[in-house]
Amino acid sequence: MNWATVSKRYKKQSLKKKIEETDAIFGQVHKANEEADSNPKEIRLSIDAKARMNIGDFSRGGRNRVLTKAEDHDLGVEEKLTPFGFFLPEHDDLFLFFTLGYVSSDFIVDRLEEIWPVIHEKYGADILTINADNGMENSSSRTQFIKRLVEFADRYNITVKLAYYPPYHSKYNPIERVWGVYENHMSVTFLRGGYMSNS
Repeated sequence: MNWATVSKRYKKQSLKKKIEETDAIFGQVHKANEEADSNPKEIRLSIDAKARMNIGDFSRGGRNRVLTKAEDHDLGVEEKLTPFGFFLPEHDDLFLFFTLGYVSSDFIVDRLEEIWPVIHEKYGADILTINADNGMENSSSRTQFIKRLVEFADRYNITVKLAYYPPYHSKYNPIERVWGVYENHMSVTFLRGGYMSNS
């Protein structure tokens, strides 16, 4: 038996195991989502961050009907913004934030505490299900993230559920639909000092 045969068989076995685990995780996520969407007292939030963006007149590869001149290279970048969103897929509601730093566990929960009174007043929910991709800032094994979520749940007397999508399958997280629209818009938009401009 040569190495190619061994490698092919190992890859086949590993792939099969991964598919079984992935399907099981998806099954749990779909179940949690269905329960949340069918319960009038429960609300579902899909959360995620996007890659950091340069602030300035930099080309993002898009097209604009207005003749616009952009910098050819990302030289002299002084500031960058990281976008982070909370999307309510059953209500097409979106809360979008930007930070000059990287998204952290504290940043996520701080913003959640900021928008929760609005969500609670609007939808009357006392159970929160969070869809996430298990990134390092919102992983269930991240002590600070769980600590802050527990404090948040205690403060508002609500139940918080975490529904993580399988590894390498973050594209199924509902907020990814938002990022698609966002990228189309940002490809023709300049960011100047934190403000968006189309010209």
